[in-house]
Order: sequence, then C-alpha cells, then structure tokens
Amino acid sequence: MISRVQYLIVVAACLLAPDVVFSQAVVGKSIVDGKPVELLSDNTWRYRDEQDPNSDCRVLEDRVSYCNPPPGWTTLPKDSSFDLSLSLPNEFYAGVIVELLGRNRTVTMDFMRFAILENAAQDGMEAEDIPIVDIETVEVDGIRGETITYLVEFKGAQVVFSNTILLDQSLTIQAMTWSIGSDYTEEYREVTSAFLDTIEIASRSE
Repeated sequence: MISRVQYLIVVAACLLAPDVVFSQAVVGKSIVDGKPVELLSDNTWRYRDEQDPNSDCRVLEDRVSYCNPPPGWTTLPKDSSFDLSLSLPNEFYAGVIVELLGRNRTVTMDFMRFAILENAAQDGMEAEDIPIVDIETVEVDGIRGETITYLVEFKGAQVVFSNTILLDQSLTIQAMTWSIGSDYTEEYREVTSAFLDTIEIASRSE
C-alpha cells in the first residue's frame, strides 16, 4: 500500500501530466474474428487486453506493451489519466499514455511539445515559462522520439517530469517519469532509460 505522501505525488502527477489528447471512451463490447473487442466513442474498435498468464508483458493498448520490469517496480491502480502507473524505488514514479492515432491524423512533434508544456503551466503561467531542464532524442523499437525534461511547481513542491514522446503514423505514446525535487540527476536519467526499456512496440500491420 502506498503512503499518503506517495498518493499525493501520484495525484499531483495526474493533474499536471499532459491530458489524454484524443479521448477514446469505451462505449461497448463485441466479438471480431472470435476475439473480444472494445467499441470506442470515435467509431473505431480495439482488441481487449487479454493477458497471457505465462507472459512477462502486459498489453497496454494495441501494439504497446509493458515488459520485464525490474524488481521493486509496483503497478498502481489504473486511473483516467494513464494507461499504466508505477511506483519505483527511491521515490520515482512513472506512467504511460497511449493514443491510437499519430501522423495519419496530423499529430506532430511540435504539437505534442506544445500540449505537454501548456498543460504543465499552472496558476497563470504560460507554456514558455516552464523551465526546460533537458531535451534528448530517443528511439524505442524503431520509433524515434524525444524526451523533454521540465520543472513544475505544484502547491509549493517542485516536481521534475521527464516526458518521452514517441510518434509514428498511427500511434502517439507518452512515457513519463517524475519525482519530487528540482534536479535531473544521473540516477534519474538511469530510471528514465530503464523505464523506456520496459516499453515494447510491435510493428505496424499494413
């Protein structure tokens, strides 16, 4: 069970984290080719998450899975903000947001950068006022992206977010880590790297 302080940190992250940019609510269930599917509010559907008990991976959405986490990484109850929320050792936290659309719906990296910083702006701040700590190019399973690390103040506490944006033709992923404090330490960089190593993205079917 997480402590009250840990709970507040997770709640703060949900409030400050980039909103799900394109909401896709589940409105029904059906069967396609003998497999259970969920019907979405945007008139599309997706296969339901049916986890293989012998697998070390958990399917998050469509082609995206969370695999082989290091010891001590605890999955938190799912909420409306994240497809996956984690509590990691040494007061680090992580979360994943998956959107089943990408460049095919005119989503761009510029748009995603603006969206995450605009959402992080609090109490009259502008997106350009958010302190940027670091920007790094990354690649996960052939999908190139960018990790933006920035500093946010929430109710007097400073929180460092490291948000990795991965974008391809039909997929947008935000893989985030965060921690109370103002420094993006070497330990924090290693946590972010280890988290990205747990994300697996299957090839897009044509």
